[in-house]
Amino acid sequence: MEKGTNKLCIYLYQDHHAKLKDLSKRTGKSMSSVIRSMITESALHEMPSADFHAMTAELHAIGVNLNQIARVANATGNPEAAMYRADADALAECLHTVRMAILTR
Repeated sequence: MEKGTNKLCIYLYQDHHAKLKDLSKRTGKSMSSVIRSMITESALHEMPSADFHAMTAELHAIGVNLNQIARVANATGNPEAAMYRADADALAECLHTVRMAILTR
């Protein structure tokens, strides 16, 4: 996308400026980008919290551990290998669903 070439200088009331600044901070976009999104009626989404990233990283680590257990169980002929693989796949699907729900809202 090309950079905007038409500069616009506007005056805002203090409370409007505060709302714009807050929306910019919550969405992780510049104030100019927030205004352009409003003009084009594009959806604005808040950034996920730091907790979200920590939780998804933890769930990912659990999934990696389940995959390792499933591999070892499969390699040693453990009859529960299919169960471990199914659990790992279910966790991966759950993690994907959570990410999509948060990141596309």
